[in-house]
Amino acid sequence: MVHLTYLVILFAGAYSASAAPCETPAQRKAWHTLTDSEKLAYIGAELCLMEKFPKLTLEAATSRFEELQAIHQSHLGLCIGGRFFRFIACSCMPTRLLSVRNAAMMAIKYTLFPRGAYHRTLCNRAYLAYSRGRYWQEQLDAGSVTSSVLLDPSHGFGGDGSGTDRCITDGPFANFTNHLGLMYNNSEHCITRRLSDRSSKSSAQSEVDKCHAMTEWVGAWRCIEANPHAGGHGGIGGLMLDPIASPGDPLLYLYHTWLDKVWWDWQKLD
Repeated sequence: MVHLTYLVILFAGAYSASAAPCETPAQRKAWHTLTDSEKLAYIGAELCLMEKFPKLTLEAATSRFEELQAIHQSHLGLCIGGRFFRFIACSCMPTRLLSVRNAAMMAIKYTLFPRGAYHRTLCNRAYLAYSRGRYWQEQLDAGSVTSSVLLDPSHGFGGDGSGTDRCITDGPFANFTNHLGLMYNNSEHCITRRLSDRSSKSSAQSEVDKCHAMTEWVGAWRCIEANPHAGGHGGIGGLMLDPIASPGDPLLYLYHTWLDKVWWDWQKLD
């Protein structure tokens, strides 16, 4: 992962030196506001990434989708030693590190989807889907995640796990075999879930409001990382509770994009 680390740092410098005001910002849309065709396009993008062979030499990754998971798995191990890489792996970022996050996303884009070759593959819709910022408006499901529209088997991500192994049994990802995790122990496993309405209450609007009431960025960051952040992981349960391998559940990307929005909403208050 050294090559990716240097690439991130390189892009961080380039981004900070050449950034210009955005005149036509992309519109981020909550999942519950999407049309059925938009939902299927997003899901199709993730399925496409799962079908494509990997391009990087990342341990255990067998697809483009798992390469994203492998990057998270590798860099999250640096959280203990330094917050810099903590923020590359996670979504919510203090203002001073937003340029680093953007640099990281650029590095992932140009490493996983090289210019030219990327545009010649069906997975061009994948980057478009992610970059358009679809997110899970989690406050709507706080305390009732078991009835969330995200878990619809036809136009969503499938529902709860079942049986002793808690594998999901419906939806587009029911038969997906993941090769990364659990934690750092890479072996074949399914996407597991153990839904909890009680745990999902941590992402309620009242909890978000507490974070937005913070006047210092350190306090706001710690607050968002606590209850709002925990609500999604705990509410979905299963693989989403694995701090290392959680990107193996496609729901994580919608969830962390919402955390980006929570942080951005706090920034706009000042």
